[in-house]
Amino acid sequence: MVDEVHKYVFDLKVNPKFYKYLIGKNGVNVKKIRYLTNTRIIFPPETDSTNEIVTIVGKKENVNKAKAKFEVMITDIGNAIKEHVEINEKYHRSSGTVGATHRGLRDLGPSIQKKTDMNKNRSLR
Repeated sequence: MVDEVHKYVFDLKVNPKFYKYLIGKNGVNVKKIRYLTNTRIIFPPETDSTNEIVTIVGKKENVNKAKAKFEVMITDIGNAIKEHVEINEKYHRSSGTVGATHRGLRDLGPSIQKKTDMNKNRSLR
């Protein structure tokens, strides 16, 4: 029988798209948190993509430690995803400019071809 004093349940609301990052490859992240906090962590089944609740069970102090670790991970994951989406236009040009460059190179095609043919005849020393 489980000692009711030591049993505490907390439902943590998490966006389902974060589950794979929280669990980690081969469950490495969730196993580490389980080990460090001596808690039981229950994710909803993969077939239920609408369930946003991760359940943490254990002593209240341990559950709070696990909750804090997950909250840090969720914040980090959210920031990484936001950073990944933002693209500075300085480094990413629109297709219109690239298309114009390609058309310009196409028009120069015959002269470029002549120069490359001349370079083929030169030997490397």
